[in-house]
Amino acid sequence: MIVALGKAVMKETAPFSALLSWLGKTPFRDLVVEPCLADLSLLCNSIDQSHISTISADDINIWLEIHHGPKIATDISISGNQWLLSIPSINYPAFATNWLDFVGEMGLQNCFSPHLMVEFDYQASGYCLMGLFVTPGLATLSLEALMSSIKFYAQSRRLDLKNPLSSLAFAEGMNGIRLIVEQLGMPSGIGFVDRGKSVVKLLIPIRLDKLMQCYNFCLTHYSDLIIHEMKSLDFFEVMLKNLFERNKKIRISLDYDLEEGRLSEKLAFECFPFSKADTTQDKAGKDRSANSRYPLAFDSYFRGYATSVNMESNLPYGQKLVSLNFVEEQIMLLAHNHRKLTLSFFTSEVKDYIMMRSLIPPSSGKISPPSSVHSEA
Repeated sequence: MIVALGKAVMKETAPFSALLSWLGKTPFRDLVVEPCLADLSLLCNSIDQSHISTISADDINIWLEIHHGPKIATDISISGNQWLLSIPSINYPAFATNWLDFVGEMGLQNCFSPHLMVEFDYQASGYCLMGLFVTPGLATLSLEALMSSIKFYAQSRRLDLKNPLSSLAFAEGMNGIRLIVEQLGMPSGIGFVDRGKSVVKLLIPIRLDKLMQCYNFCLTHYSDLIIHEMKSLDFFEVMLKNLFERNKKIRISLDYDLEEGRLSEKLAFECFPFSKADTTQDKAGKDRSANSRYPLAFDSYFRGYATSVNMESNLPYGQKLVSLNFVEEQIMLLAHNHRKLTLSFFTSEVKDYIMMRSLIPPSSGKISPPSSVHSEA
């Protein structure tokens, strides 16, 4: 749930640091685990010092990726517009620094949203760039425009990596991604991975009329993984149907390795639950709210599932603050956006994606009623 915003330019000298400081004073301070806090503070400070004059009120967003598996860390994402790609302290690879030029030169402004997201994974050395996520316009993005963006990424990796992509691997990768999109549909989010890899993340919405195609696709490419982790293809089918019924929408998340010309050995589903205010009911009259009747068996297959549902039940959380540095009163908001269920030979787990946002109400001073807003990236 989020309050509607105007487009006021921020007057606060350090809005990202202020948002992190606010989190530390809330009951949810432990969402950022101790090893990560100092490095996240440094990153927020770096952003605050870079482009504060161009950041608008609706650009103050930090996304927390909460692990319930063996990794004791909080990964993060920062979303925004073009200012995001010119922060001096971030060593962006070629595909990120040249992305806006590529979109402009190819005339693809209508195919890709100006809204961007960069993700950072926490390592022993601190936060390291994982990748760049872009948002296509589903109504305007053609298959050829999509493939053109992936070709741009592959060519950029030739500049970044010591072991450039071979022509054969590139051709196989392009054909493999084309076949996936033709079978499942266009992605609503595309991730271009750094970290010494040439991996494209495809986030594809699954509609009801594509549910069985999605199931058959998973059997074709991931049957060994499903049987290894869930012991039953039948339960996997039940799980898919249940996720579809109990969430506002789901997306399949696929990692395609362009170097190896194949999908990676992990399968994930992003689940965007109904908001607490959404009283929608199915035809049988069953409550479809976020916390209703999830099979307890899910927790047997995905580490942290029960913890995830409990975490969601305690959100959203927000406070209205008065700040002399802001144009108007400030609203700090913490909300559960979605969860990600990942099947992997290493560990199958649930991750939660929590949105931290600093808001300024419209200049009228009136706050619009809360509405359900979900990130597409």
